[in-house]
Amino acid sequence: LKAIVDDKKELRLFRVEAAFTVGLLLWMRGSRDEAAEFYRDAVNLAQSIPKQEKRHKVMASLVTPDGNFPAGIGFRTMADLIPGIVKLCSDNIEQMERPMFSNNPTPQQRLRSDGTPMPQAQRFTGVPVGPLVNENALSKEQVDHILKVGGERCDCCGKSRKELGREFLDKCGGCCKAYYCGRECQAKQWKAGHKKCCRKPGVFKPGDYVRLQGLQSKPELNGILVQIVKEDANNQGRWEVTVQGGTKSISVASAKMEQLRPLK
Repeated sequence: LKAIVDDKKELRLFRVEAAFTVGLLLWMRGSRDEAAEFYRDAVNLAQSIPKQEKRHKVMASLVTPDGNFPAGIGFRTMADLIPGIVKLCSDNIEQMERPMFSNNPTPQQRLRSDGTPMPQAQRFTGVPVGPLVNENALSKEQVDHILKVGGERCDCCGKSRKELGREFLDKCGGCCKAYYCGRECQAKQWKAGHKKCCRKPGVFKPGDYVRLQGLQSKPELNGILVQIVKEDANNQGRWEVTVQGGTKSISVASAKMEQLRPLK
């Protein structure tokens, strides 16, 4: 699928669909940052589709006059199909930029690129949030910030890609999770605190906030936001973390912790 996305000889519709599908698969796997990048790739590819390709017809699900799917199979133009995929990508990015906080998260219905519903996956967009067991609990605004995938606004000046006329913002080469409109903002944010928060992928330190994922022995904790306390002295590659709303720490393998965006 990634090869199709990069193949400039391939029809634009198929490249857009491939980018959307890769983004969806990455999101289901928990790789939200990578998913957002492929969603943005799909949107950008769709914006520059050649006119002759827009008239090209392919077999796809037909829609009824009231917009319901499906109404059979038939030929539809690429110009008719691509906007729906773009909307799905944009909606998914917006969802990742606006995390939901709930004690009882519910699964969200997703659609295929042709608009038909996909089976429910065992992954939730809701993030349980409760008081951390220390005096330095994060505010709702801070939690909202670290759960966003980023990439839509500069993390320093706050200007959006649309305001800046940019397809993509510059990404921090260290953590790959902070975004800037230019070197001036990046240098300013580095001095303002990013220097202390920047972590290379897979690197953790005490005090970092992470989200648990892929736990099999305690699946009820998947998706929970926790804070790292210290390395587990008795088990290499594991960390002790405090669970929100709890009173004790638990030991978790680093592979089961999703690295979030830095606070600064």
